[in-house]
Amino acid sequence: MSPVACTKPGPAPRSSAAGDDCTFRVSDDSRDDKWDHFLASAPLGHHTQTSLWSQVKASRGWQATRIVVTRGKEIVAGAQVLYRRLPLLGGIGYVPAGPVVRHADPDLTRLLLDRLLEIRRHHGLHYLAVQPPGHDQAVSSQLVTLGFQASSVELIPGASVLIDLTLDPAEMLSRMKRQTRQNIARGERQGMVVREGSRDDVRTFWTLNAATCRRQNASPFPESYFLHMWDVLEPAGCLKLFVAEYEGQAVSALWTVPFGDTVSAKALGWSGLHGDRKPNDVLFWAAINWSRTHGYRWFDFEGVNRSGAECVLQGQPLPESLQRTPDAFKYGFGGNVTLFQLAHEYIPNPVLRWGYRTFFAKDGNTKSLPKLFEIIRKH
Repeated sequence: MSPVACTKPGPAPRSSAAGDDCTFRVSDDSRDDKWDHFLASAPLGHHTQTSLWSQVKASRGWQATRIVVTRGKEIVAGAQVLYRRLPLLGGIGYVPAGPVVRHADPDLTRLLLDRLLEIRRHHGLHYLAVQPPGHDQAVSSQLVTLGFQASSVELIPGASVLIDLTLDPAEMLSRMKRQTRQNIARGERQGMVVREGSRDDVRTFWTLNAATCRRQNASPFPESYFLHMWDVLEPAGCLKLFVAEYEGQAVSALWTVPFGDTVSAKALGWSGLHGDRKPNDVLFWAAINWSRTHGYRWFDFEGVNRSGAECVLQGQPLPESLQRTPDAFKYGFGGNVTLFQLAHEYIPNPVLRWGYRTFFAKDGNTKSLPKLFEIIRKH
């Protein structure tokens, strides 16, 4: 593991009981192994906070600055900001699944949030969005006191379905909907097989993913994006590709990110063929089993509609509008439905803040969000 340089110390944090024995380091290093190892072991560490992920996003025009807090020689907290500049609008930035604090410490968290605002000023960001990890609303409350406002923009999914990998396969199957169990059995019986993919399969995955995007009227990422992601994440053990085949033909493929105690399903590609053989049910079941046998704690389907998740948690049926969507497929696996904290956004310019909150953020309306916020969500 290579040493990590302190590229710029930044101004000293304000004095407090939490901060007196802590050192705050601000870094623009493209790779920071110590920070990434901290995230992998921290209870709320997430792959989107890693320096590896910042390298992935660099291919889409994003830069990264991270604040690393140490006590002695141990990293205890930190946050990574991804930012970029846009014509006319200037700088925008976001903090997905951050800040991360190893042990709950409100005073240290406040110091870290103060430092994030200093970073915002340093880079001249006119918009900063922060979505804390986990479920505890304490960080969100602190953001509000600093002038942030709750937002419907999702930097990471605001709700998801998580499979508990400590269960044995029989128990997992028993928790699934009967139709999902039957689909898995049918697909395996009719010759659908799943193998692990290599870099040579990235084009296959991209072709399948592009086909899925076309059916959903979405724009696919370019093949080069996935190749770059592979080259950054796979050598670090943070990427695994699964390919479902029928009679040697690739039918569907799943792009996952194993990190910390969780394997996250990032993207799916399906040709649309052999639907009667249930390739996607077999594919996800194989990925779940791989995650379990390799010692991970959770398999994360990475995202379902938040309103639908709230209905399910209240014991209500999934809304009719979501019955024929990927969400219904995910719920079929019987995982734990989980809500995460909302993002909060900070717009220091009073004119921009008034315009955004008056015309774009009113009543949580995300359909009219301008290109600025689409860039955050889609890139």
